[in-house]
Amino acid sequence: MTVPKIEVSILREGPVTLRVDQPCRDLDLDVNDFSFPGNLTGQIVFQLAQEEVIGRGEVRASTRTKCVRCLKEIEIEIRAPIELVYVHDPSLLESEIQVDAESHVYNYFNGEFIEPIHDIREMILIELPTNPLCVENCLGLCPVCGVNRNEKSCDCSTKQLDAKPEDASSSWKDQLRAIRPASEEDRKKS
Repeated sequence: MTVPKIEVSILREGPVTLRVDQPCRDLDLDVNDFSFPGNLTGQIVFQLAQEEVIGRGEVRASTRTKCVRCLKEIEIEIRAPIELVYVHDPSLLESEIQVDAESHVYNYFNGEFIEPIHDIREMILIELPTNPLCVENCLGLCPVCGVNRNEKSCDCSTKQLDAKPEDASSSWKDQLRAIRPASEEDRKKS
């Protein structure tokens, strides 16, 4: 099942509420590291306003991805506010996206019906987080030993990375040695 077309002739009689409840796979929402195993749900009210068709509402879907800090599998609820404006203006097909002073993006429709499915898909994708986290204060993985610092602590977490030489004017070799002591072989080379 796909999101149905909205006939403009019906909108002349009054607003139409579109209830959405369909598998996300039908919308091809799986992108990058995000998968959408469930349904897209919500509702959008379409109405005629002079020569424009306005659609307002909200859709929701759950997505699975990984936390960018600790790589734990997480599920995130995506809520996308829908604010669509359709205009029967063929010049919109030839030009760049048209945006007015209120930040409305104008979409073209053929005068008889609108197909909001692609616009709804875009609204969901816009809401995807750029840096998804399992929790806001996720400690992430230790860069030295790789342990998940949300689950277990380690002794190496800051000791080796924060080591600073006493003398700021020391050579780069001395700075490296402060982080990782030189082996016997390294000492012979220098």
